[in-house]
Amino acid sequence: MKVVAAYLLTILGGNASLSAKDLKTVFASAILVIVGSITR
Repeated sequence: MKVVAAYLLTILGGNASLSAKDLKTVFASAILVIVGSITR
């Protein structure tokens, strides 16, 4: 759900046409959140 939310926020933030780099950034941040929650 966090990945979907990040994707939607990117679109709502004014970036209507996402590039591969934008998606990699969104997914990388989601992975960091997941790893951070596992290590706690």
